[in-house]
Amino acid sequence: MSKPKLSYFDFPGRGFPARVCLFNGLGKEGWEDDRVADFGALKPSLPLGQLPVLTLGDGRVITQSNAIACWAAKQGDEPLWPADAESQMIIDEVAGILSDGLSKCPQDADEEVKKTKRQEYAAGFLTTAMNLVDKRVQGPFLLGEKLSVGDLGLYSFVDMIMTGMFDHVPASFVDAWPKLLAHKEAVKSHKLLVEYWANYKS
Repeated sequence: MSKPKLSYFDFPGRGFPARVCLFNGLGKEGWEDDRVADFGALKPSLPLGQLPVLTLGDGRVITQSNAIACWAAKQGDEPLWPADAESQMIIDEVAGILSDGLSKCPQDADEEVKKTKRQEYAAGFLTTAMNLVDKRVQGPFLLGEKLSVGDLGLYSFVDMIMTGMFDHVPASFVDAWPKLLAHKEAVKSHKLLVEYWANYKS
């Protein structure tokens, strides 16, 4: 059997938690980091026409970023998946909230209409979601002192806002939640992430 292959674009986004978890659990040589350059050519062969996908050693292709990240988080001697059911539920809840945050972010061909919709989204659902996720951070991470896959997802989501990937939602939007900003810095400076970024650019 071949080693698992994670296929995603060459930026963090939805694939970031799985990449870090695979690196943590399987090391740099235990999995294949497939950075997709020509999505148009690959898309017809994908089960749902979207990324990321994880190709297992037996050839099965798995979809859904949260499912892939959770599987990856359970690999290795120091997994990034909590052992107790309540903590697992919190991780699943936060992952679901962040997934909703991405899927509910409105699109429109008309840029002015899109701007209005995005501003309403930021003031409405996104603010509500951030308020709830903020309450879940026990400090410095979601589950207290131990880093988990949930922290990687939250880091990635906040980073997407702060780097302008949510058009018409300003980077300063996150400033209203100092605890989430502190969480982002705690994840970024964790020894696993320092080692990860020494091996991968994103």
